[in-house]
Amino acid sequence: MLTIVILSNSSKAISGLKSILELYTYEKMYPIDVKVCKDIKDILKLSLPNAIIFITDSKERNAVKTAQILREHRHTEALVPITDNIELVYEAFKVSAYRVLKAPVANADIFEVIDSFRKRALSKHVVVVKDGTETISLAMSDITYIASINREAKIFTRHGEINATVPLFQIAAQLPNEFFYMCHRSYIVNLMNIRSVSTTIDRITLIDGTVLPISRRRKAEFVGAREKFMQNHTYTIIS
Repeated sequence: MLTIVILSNSSKAISGLKSILELYTYEKMYPIDVKVCKDIKDILKLSLPNAIIFITDSKERNAVKTAQILREHRHTEALVPITDNIELVYEAFKVSAYRVLKAPVANADIFEVIDSFRKRALSKHVVVVKDGTETISLAMSDITYIASINREAKIFTRHGEINATVPLFQIAAQLPNEFFYMCHRSYIVNLMNIRSVSTTIDRITLIDGTVLPISRRRKAEFVGAREKFMQNHTYTIIS
């Protein structure tokens, strides 16, 4: 779950941002934990390194200056000042702002920030695999699929194969189902690495050209899993 903090003492700004975040959760089917802080002193007590903080202007302090104070207190969150003073954009770069948004913000502005943040976070996810006496760390996106061959599980990556020490069903139980789906009793596919699905939905083609089967009883469930993944992680679709 993604944590988003709204730092604002404007009831109108808080209400507007919460409405946009609720819409994002509904449209993307992605849970968000929203926290509201009206005073910077409240946020200085928090430690949320993997959160997004939307900061609005106030009479006492502008959003960029507030971001500067947070950075001075070693806050590493993705800071997003929302300001109507475009002259402060250069100053925002000095404090490594994740984005600077012009007030009033549109739904698309907030959606883009969250989508971009989630995509960046995804690239950092790591899967740890034990291969005999070795422990191997893999970027989640590097795994294309996992197969059970002659009762032994093999993990296929963009860089080669790894022999797993546990059965396929145990691997399936440990992987996040947002990204991995057991399309057949002998195969787990990484939804990130699917290039295409047949019109009859009986086989999957991966980005490396590998073709995997989909069992009949899993077709409907696979369609739902893939649609949810596409809604949450696809940014441009050309048809």
